Amino acid sequence: MTSNPVTDSRNWSETKALEIYQKRRTGLYQSEETRHEAVTAWRQLNKSDLGIFIKMNLGLFNMFNKKELKDMIKNWKKSKCFSDASNITEIELEDGTKAWLFVIQHKLYETICPLALAHGVMVSGFCHICKDISTCQYVVAEMNK
Repeated sequence: MTSNPVTDSRNWSETKALEIYQKRRTGLYQSEETRHEAVTAWRQLNKSDLGIFIKMNLGLFNMFNKKELKDMIKNWKKSKCFSDASNITEIELEDGTKAWLFVIQHKLYETICPLALAHGVMVSGFCHICKDISTCQYVVAEMNK
């Protein structure tokens, strides 16, 4: 795929990127910027990566592989989080790429996920965007054991 200077966050100036991350750290996310950066993060996935998510308190995208996902699941379970199959959703990234989204939720802590919202899904929790539905189904199954 070729880089689009408008939607590729790699083309953001250092000043613009810092402004965006500072705003995100205060909780202010812009859906358009989030969609742009999701595509950029997605394009940086390597073969072993399963998907992307936003570390919301830092405002930064992260990738995750199977080992990291298993570690996250252990931590989510310790924190009494849950995931429901009804929150597995097929989405389309800004560049037309099809992907799958799952949500991790906590019974006591509610937050609207800016990554989900940027892709037309309004849900309380923390979303992760995956290459295929099987990763989402795996998470839901593991979280409900």
